[in-house]
Amino acid sequence: HLGSNDVFQGESIDSTITELGELIDAVRASRPEATFLLAQIIPTSMANANAGIRELNARIPGLAQSKSTATNTRFSICRTVSASR
Repeated sequence: HLGSNDVFQGESIDSTITELGELIDAVRASRPEATFLLAQIIPTSMANANAGIRELNARIPGLAQSKSTATNTRFSICRTVSASR
């Protein structure tokens, strides 16, 4: 999952969202018809990472919405099924 290493390394969620957005922009520049699958990260046994995972997961739908355009709304979000940790 893109962004998971950022969370585990303590990077800010703001910077992770920005970088994911830049990646979408770069792909779209060469492939405007591209479809994107944005997956939420499954919680981990590393309790200190789960707060970041929850925050990133909460912001993924907003990223998809902000990157949708009149000509390309091809985003699918794979949501976490179980967050028991």
